[in-house]
Amino acid sequence: MGTEGTRRRNRNRRLRKKEQKLSKINHIFTESRNIFITGALIIIVTFLIGKVEIENICLYNKGVEAKAYVYKIRSLKTGSRSVYEFKVANERYIGEDLNAKLGDSIQVVYLPLKPKINRNAEVLDQDWCIWLYRKIIE
Repeated sequence: MGTEGTRRRNRNRRLRKKEQKLSKINHIFTESRNIFITGALIIIVTFLIGKVEIENICLYNKGVEAKAYVYKIRSLKTGSRSVYEFKVANERYIGEDLNAKLGDSIQVVYLPLKPKINRNAEVLDQDWCIWLYRKIIE
């Protein structure tokens, strides 16, 4: 009887140790997965926000101003957007703004090598990233 009870206790200890190891491995896997998902989300959000802010800094440094005219208002579920147009070397380019009204003329800033990248100069001037960039380079 004594040896069988000892064997049972030893087997139970081994099973508990295996369960503890599996529990630790499962915990590590879950933590690793959570870290990976969080990191991936941070990278995606940074890219999406960063792309616009990098464009804004390029516009601030190398942008050229032009006069644009609001020719259409686009209705969206979240409000409306003003669509403006401007010309560079007899080519027509368009952009969107939130604040302008139909028929308004506004100043826009565009990249000479890629005029499709453009912003309302007033909005660009109020961008938080441009503000921070100015503070850093001053």
